[in-house]
Amino acid sequence: MARLYCLRALDIEPTNLTILDMIGNICTELGEIEKAKQVYLKAVELSPEDGHSKYMYLGQIHTGMEAVQYFLKGTEVMLNTMDKHASEASAFGAAAFPSKCAVTKKNVSMAFCSIAEIFFTDLCMEESAADCCKEAFDKALQYDEHNPEALQLMASYLFSIEKTEEGRKYLKKSVVMVT
Repeated sequence: MARLYCLRALDIEPTNLTILDMIGNICTELGEIEKAKQVYLKAVELSPEDGHSKYMYLGQIHTGMEAVQYFLKGTEVMLNTMDKHASEASAFGAAAFPSKCAVTKKNVSMAFCSIAEIFFTDLCMEESAADCCKEAFDKALQYDEHNPEALQLMASYLFSIEKTEEGRKYLKKSVVMVT
């Protein structure tokens, strides 16, 4: 039913990004991946620099370097949103913009975790995969040094390159963050 209402709303406002995002989410939940992909790509076409979630979903739908490119673009949009919010808050004073930014450092960290996972799995045989993976983990931890997922992924990465002691430190730190 939600899809029918959203489709009806889209007939009225075919360029409404909120409705497109909802339809994309609904299609994804219903397993209609090709339809979701079309909806998200339409949202990208209409507003490529606003709204990171469409890129995150496209990154999840795709594989390999194509997924990495979508995640990177989504991360760029998130960072731009955070910068814009910070600039507005400092220019007009925090009291002028009491609402929080829609993007958090944890969101950015999680996006870098997604990128790292792709290099750790799908693209692991690529020549620069290890370096790209490590760089993404480092950025994930740069944005949220307490992110348990980033800590655990870094531990897995370190175990895979036989840096067991260093990996244990990250794993122990992640357990402390979860509890």
